[in-house]
Amino acid sequence: KERIKNVYDINIHIEPVGNVEEEKFGVSMNNLDEVGFKP
Repeated sequence: KERIKNVYDINIHIEPVGNVEEEKFGVSMNNLDEVGFKP
């Protein structure tokens, strides 16, 4: 968390059964450079 800028606590919510929206949010190995990760 200290090595990636603008990282905040996470809120998790449960979607109702049958909800088929394709929402994406977060950090993955593919976009670490975009979020300012410094190894």
